[in-house]
Amino acid sequence: MKVALALEKSHLPRTYFYQAFLDYVSASPRFVRDISDPLNTVTFPQEETAPYFNWPHYHDKTSVFVRGQWGQANMKEDWSEYLARFLKVPGRKCILNMQKFNRFSLEAAGFKDVYVADLNLRTADRWLNPRTISMPALPLNVGTPGPHDKKWLASFKGARTHPCRDALARLHNGKDIYCEVSDDAPYMQTIDQATQDAFYSDLMKSSVFAFIPRGDALFSYRLLEAMSYGCIPVIFADDWVLPFDRSINWPDLSLNISEASIPNVVNILRAAPAPAIRFMQRKVAETYRQFFASPQIIFEQLFIELEALLPFCDPPRA
Repeated sequence: MKVALALEKSHLPRTYFYQAFLDYVSASPRFVRDISDPLNTVTFPQEETAPYFNWPHYHDKTSVFVRGQWGQANMKEDWSEYLARFLKVPGRKCILNMQKFNRFSLEAAGFKDVYVADLNLRTADRWLNPRTISMPALPLNVGTPGPHDKKWLASFKGARTHPCRDALARLHNGKDIYCEVSDDAPYMQTIDQATQDAFYSDLMKSSVFAFIPRGDALFSYRLLEAMSYGCIPVIFADDWVLPFDRSINWPDLSLNISEASIPNVVNILRAAPAPAIRFMQRKVAETYRQFFASPQIIFEQLFIELEALLPFCDPPRA
């Protein structure tokens, strides 16, 4: 599979996240400037169609934008017009939807030559549009697994953005379960990876399992964060298609439990045999290194998933 870029529109804002993606695409051996094999080439938009602000910057500035800013005049209309133009580009195309409330997966279902890499993919979306890839949210805190003292069987610390988080808060006992839910405002526009929550990092280091509840959307930044610290994810997000689900056997390294079953989860974790826990911890570390350890690894996995999808989907329109 080859990859290409189309439709630069320099007055649109661009985030550091998308600039990193463009840099990776243009430096890839898959990259072509002129499409000579449209059946085996996927084109990405040169500009973001759905920018989002809660990404680590991987730099020391206070803005997520490398160019422009959020809220500039006519931005929403410009992006809508830009997306409409991009959908008319000949051949196969892929849109990165890293905005949690956009429903591009459903909107693109009628376009047989459009693929969507979606941050917040639902099982119904996948059923209605098989040309979809579940993308991970980049972590806001990144750790390293190691032989830390595991004081906590399971833990969670986060904002009150969904009722299932209040259900988790009721599990807190201060002995082997730590759950703290607060009314702090969610991350917005000033995230910087250099700014770490020391208590949160220590909590992750000292936990065997990490609770990964949904928030106001299905996805969670905490999934990759927990894996980077070596925690086994316990996921509460009904109907979320987990990242790169076609490549990763998530039951090997995580527990996916219904939101309604939160009151019973502690008993489930306490009954887990030590050999099974050690196996899952190894799989967490292996999977994080192979699929998620850097944005570049994530971008390459996106290409791999796209390449696997091409033979099973309808050919692009002439």
